[in-house]
Amino acid sequence: GWLGVLAPELFDYTLPTGENRTYHPSCSCGPVLDPVTGEITPAKAQYSFYFKPGREKKKLLVYLAGGGMCHNSYLCIGSPLNGESTYTREVANSIEDKLNQGIFDDEKSDNTFRDYNKLYVPYCSGDFFSGSRDTEYVFGSSKWTIRHRGIDNVLSAFHWLSNDAKHEAEFDPSAVENLVLVGSSAGGFGIPFVFPYLAELVPNEATINLISDGAIVAETEGFMKTA
Repeated sequence: GWLGVLAPELFDYTLPTGENRTYHPSCSCGPVLDPVTGEITPAKAQYSFYFKPGREKKKLLVYLAGGGMCHNSYLCIGSPLNGESTYTREVANSIEDKLNQGIFDDEKSDNTFRDYNKLYVPYCSGDFFSGSRDTEYVFGSSKWTIRHRGIDNVLSAFHWLSNDAKHEAEFDPSAVENLVLVGSSAGGFGIPFVFPYLAELVPNEATINLISDGAIVAETEGFMKTA
């Protein structure tokens, strides 16, 4: 079955350039309004991801989940306080329903990926998996710091694949011959940011396919100025 992995508070990672950096995984900590008491609290910071070993040890499917975006004060602070958040602020306590349908349904005989090893990478940073910094936004009288740490979160999963998956899940990325990177919605936008890091984990001769699903946005002048 699926293995849930809690990301560490920090870890060191060697980039494709050879540079070594320290990363700090975290969800957005965006505001959460209690509709009953009116109290505003931060969304939970803890980041986690999921892995499921497959029968074909040389095949790997990596899925970047969707969940909207936030790049200005209204989207990051105003929309959650209005009860219509434009982005996912935290990793849900249970995502069982998502892990057993579609490309993750190993009971379906026509599922191309049924025998693949699968890495599910949740999204909770509002930055298309591209950020590695915290930003303070001001909305009316409210100030709030959003942790845009999408790339930190992704790399925490890749760090686990490289260092811990072999003994925790009997999987070795250096043996992969067929890699598929899939992104849905915000995850689709994240593919260009994530791919260079993922490609470093598998052999150069591995076959790699990228699938972007539903990554469409209406670009306005205002969006281009504030994104």
